[in-house]
Amino acid sequence: INAEYMGKFSFSHSVTGTIVGNFTTEGTRPYFEGLPHNLAICLYDDITWPKFHQLLKKGSLCIERRRLANYVQFISPKHEGQALDSEEHFDVVAKIDPNTRAHYWYAVMMDCYLEEYPAHPQPVLYTMTFMNGGSHMPADETGLKEVHLILFILLVIYGRFFITYMVRQWKSAGQIHLIVIFLLFAYNFQALSIVCELMHLYVYDANGLGLRWKYSWFPADFLSEVYQAISEFFVSFLLICIAFGWTLVPHTSTTEDAHDTPPPSSFISKLTFGLSQPYHMLTRASPSTILVVLLFIVQLSLLVWGRSYHGDFNQFHDHEHWPGYIAAGLRISLNVLFWLGIASTIARTRDGTLVRFLIKFGLVGTLWFMSFPIIVFQANFLAEYNRHAVVTGSALALQSMALMMFLHMFLHRSQYYKISSLSRVGTLFQCGNSITAASKIAVD
Repeated sequence: INAEYMGKFSFSHSVTGTIVGNFTTEGTRPYFEGLPHNLAICLYDDITWPKFHQLLKKGSLCIERRRLANYVQFISPKHEGQALDSEEHFDVVAKIDPNTRAHYWYAVMMDCYLEEYPAHPQPVLYTMTFMNGGSHMPADETGLKEVHLILFILLVIYGRFFITYMVRQWKSAGQIHLIVIFLLFAYNFQALSIVCELMHLYVYDANGLGLRWKYSWFPADFLSEVYQAISEFFVSFLLICIAFGWTLVPHTSTTEDAHDTPPPSSFISKLTFGLSQPYHMLTRASPSTILVVLLFIVQLSLLVWGRSYHGDFNQFHDHEHWPGYIAAGLRISLNVLFWLGIASTIARTRDGTLVRFLIKFGLVGTLWFMSFPIIVFQANFLAEYNRHAVVTGSALALQSMALMMFLHMFLHRSQYYKISSLSRVGTLFQCGNSITAASKIAVD
């Protein structure tokens, strides 16, 4: 191998960029060994980089690809008084012109002499430090700290009213609805996601490493994605369950009836029954339980799989890979299930007010389900240096706004509140099948 991709970085306009490389040979023999070498760090901008890959696919020579580089820094051995057979250390420093048009720079380490003879040099350990002016924060992350901070403040403000209303409802009615508890979980996970990402961004700005698995015992960046995925899962779950009639179409009126209702016989009927009464998932296994668990496992698995693509030279946002595209497809599939629930509930009711609400609710739900696939798709048409900020910021803002919308639906005198069982909290049956197991949680 005569070339090694080392990383990419985006620099802001009118800011002098700096790239510092530190290299150490590994093993008992020095890298150069007195043999001819042409070790160099080559930098390519976002115009020459595609040309580099075109030559690579054609089977070109190393020296041909090196000629395309916008910047080449040759590396010579630096012994610093060490014996010739000891480890060698060499450094490189490159300054990026602040007036250059390029937004991304790609670093490749090359030694074209390795094509000339059967060489077996020692492996090289290296660290590369990219500086965007005086900051480690790349240009494609610009503004994300501010976006996270603003959304966190909004979530805290809305959360305060949320908690106040819950306490007031508990005191006046003696019950809290299960759907509100699910929303509380989603809300808290979203807030935790933003906090973790803020921690990562501030540390990244300071040391260029951040809080990631390979750099920290506390992987805040990874946990942020996990918490956001859990929050999105809860939102999807609530939308689908409401679409299938949970809190909208009455099923039973007493605790005994709720737990003694014989389940439907066919698979589709069982699935519809379970999604329209999700509290049964807490007490018995059913097709709906299996579906929900599988969806949760698949969503987290896609997230972990997607992490393996971080750092790839052709990835510019967190979903620009197969796991991201599959996740977008999953959201489209969930939207189809959501509309099947809407159609099923409309077929079971003759209430014109409820039908009109379900149609509006279906449009709002579709906007949420389809927004993520649309964002991922349209990002391919954006400039590479804008993709990360647009996709990350949009996904975060849409999830936070969806949670605030749910707060309005559940905790205010909205149309949903008036036609749903939330307006009858305090008179609904409780969760549990005995007096000792019962809790103050309304479930229907």
